Amino acid sequence: MTSGIPTSQEVSSIYPWLSEQPHPQTIHLFCFPFAGGSARMYRSWPTHLPPTIQVCPLELPGRGQRFTHPPFRHLPNLIATLGPLLLPHLDQPFAFFGHSLGALISFELARWLRRQQAPFPQYLFVSGRSAPQIPHPVPALHPLSDPDFITGLQTYNGTPESIINHPELMEVLLPTLRADFELFETYQYCHEAPLPCPIYAFAGQTDPLTSSPAVNAWQSQTSKFFEDYWFPGAHFFLQDYEQQIIHTCAQALSEDRP
Repeated sequence: MTSGIPTSQEVSSIYPWLSEQPHPQTIHLFCFPFAGGSARMYRSWPTHLPPTIQVCPLELPGRGQRFTHPPFRHLPNLIATLGPLLLPHLDQPFAFFGHSLGALISFELARWLRRQQAPFPQYLFVSGRSAPQIPHPVPALHPLSDPDFITGLQTYNGTPESIINHPELMEVLLPTLRADFELFETYQYCHEAPLPCPIYAFAGQTDPLTSSPAVNAWQSQTSKFFEDYWFPGAHFFLQDYEQQIIHTCAQALSEDRP
């Protein structure tokens, strides 16, 4: 089993993580995937955004074009690697968006930037995730046997049955899925002051992994303003309400709010 820390060659540039260079004179929306997800989940977003906002999806190791790279298994290692690589590319206004695991990554990355006294996101958009100080509501999956892990994975309703029922394909995907679950299931929240940026939280009305109090608890993580948006659906409501969520993010980024 790998340590979850890619080699120095793999992390020497931001461009294995970003598919293209952020354009000047645009707002950069850095997007982080859910567990097992890749940058492809954001491929349609640019078609729904004005040209003043550039979508910059992050491709984590172990998926997509970085499938052969060892995935991270511990969030502090991921943040300590990604933060310095992203730092030189924060010379334009930017925001973070993340769904589920991606919401947790974006939150901790924002806190890392504050500790470095670095440029800070205009907004933090979090989706499908309880506030980080709320304990994860279900038992950990990552230590389970493969059959039990796959059974637990179905609770999230994010992996198509055609993939779950394909043993050879699941064998290939399991190491990255298991590593991603370990990322957030071993996460330990440490109290810090609220972030100096607004937070928008998006949630599914029937998501078994969140609740109204757990989502609204994000409000304590910002010293600015907080808004929550609820959509019909479970954990992957994002798939059905993508355009509405994109529109909300774009509208927020176009406003000049204190």
